[in-house]
Amino acid sequence: MADAERYLVTCRKLPYEERDVAHASPFMDTYEEVHPGQVGMQVTYSVDLDEEWAERFGQTSNLIDLQKISDYPLGFFPAEEGLDNPVDQHPLTPYIEEVELPALGANIELAGNDPQLRAPVERYWRLGPPLNQGQEGACTGFSATNFLNAEPIMGRFNNDYAFEVYKRAKQLDEWAGEDYDGSSVNAACKVLRERGLIREYAWAQNFDEIHKWLLYKGGIMLGMDWYEGMYRPDVQGYVRPTGRLTGGHAIFCRGVTKWASLRLFNSWGDDWGNHGRCWLSKADCVWLMRSPHFRAAAAVQIA
Repeated sequence: MADAERYLVTCRKLPYEERDVAHASPFMDTYEEVHPGQVGMQVTYSVDLDEEWAERFGQTSNLIDLQKISDYPLGFFPAEEGLDNPVDQHPLTPYIEEVELPALGANIELAGNDPQLRAPVERYWRLGPPLNQGQEGACTGFSATNFLNAEPIMGRFNNDYAFEVYKRAKQLDEWAGEDYDGSSVNAACKVLRERGLIREYAWAQNFDEIHKWLLYKGGIMLGMDWYEGMYRPDVQGYVRPTGRLTGGHAIFCRGVTKWASLRLFNSWGDDWGNHGRCWLSKADCVWLMRSPHFRAAAAVQIA
């Protein structure tokens, strides 16, 4: 296919007999392999399209969104074990071991009034404005900057500062040189520590530790595998790890519901999701945590 570019196609999947021309050959196999069945559901998959086919896709009746994959840059690489600040040697546990989690679904109103239920049951830390990493794989620097701009620090750092963090992270990370896109959450945290913006950082070992930190301490920087179904939130605002693995992405988590769904704040601009925000369910987060690539970095702030 001449001059083809990779696109993300998000659509409502129709029954076979109702499908538009763009879901016929040569793309039907991709459509079915990535999302077998699932008629009526919102699905996202990636295909290589030339200008003519991109126009044909854009005219289909069930299309929700069509975007070049380069509009949604990734750029998270997990820090390699055995190097500076490996996950297993700097656990988050000592910082939150006395914290208790409320029962899922506990009444948030009672949490403030009942002396027997003093623990918060959900929390959303205040945020700065949405940031936009453009088409550069700078998500690690941007997730760290979103952390700085949120409670309890509430900084006023902009896109330019986020790019500075990212570029410095590439100098400090686990890979030689700087001729590549992306970096590690580990390196981004090193930059914040080097600049005196945090005292230290540690790594959550399980979902309960992420949950506790979000309820009591602040936001958390996540690095995770990123799947086709995560590029566009569904009608409930959730990203789902469905479809094919496309790379790794770093994203800031600013809160948690009483049902333990995570509130994420992306760095793809204000027009992505709900003003840059989306949800990730506990079940999907736990599933993503099975990957050795998953990272959850909690920064211990300067008082």
